[in-house]
Amino acid sequence: SQSNTILARIVQLYTRKKYSHAALALDDSLDIIYSFGRWYPRLMLPAGFITEHRGKGYFDLFPQTAICVLEVTVSDAQLSDIKEKLMPFVQQPNKYLYDVASLPAMMFGKSFKRKNRYVCSSFVAYILDNCLDFKTEYSLVYPQDFFHLGLKKVYEGEVQYYGKKQLSC
Repeated sequence: SQSNTILARIVQLYTRKKYSHAALALDDSLDIIYSFGRWYPRLMLPAGFITEHRGKGYFDLFPQTAICVLEVTVSDAQLSDIKEKLMPFVQQPNKYLYDVASLPAMMFGKSFKRKNRYVCSSFVAYILDNCLDFKTEYSLVYPQDFFHLGLKKVYEGEVQYYGKKQLSC
């Protein structure tokens, strides 16, 4: 996604890419979305693991947020692995924090992994590492890297229209 927050605009300015945030949903409804971001929609910090809901929280406040939904095809075994990796985050969300310190390291292509700390794209890459080949370690994955994996684009447009009006990709 690409929001109008200060951090999102900084990331977009650096990467010069359309999207600055990555998240994970386990079904095509996007009713539950997992990621790393702000715990409170109107405050940049504190931040960490979040369970977002399309039409609630941040997306309710900013329904014009641009999103692009990519589909990853997985086997039953891979889906089981994804759910197993996701469970600790869901069970203890406050244990996992946004890794602000890794952002400058990423700019220089340096891995800066810290226990229980992720940025949005490194979290998604960590969860999907048994399904996708990023050709780098998960801590160095940017949101735009998902576009280079041959994934199927199923929607691109404003979050408020997802599932209501399918725009052509």
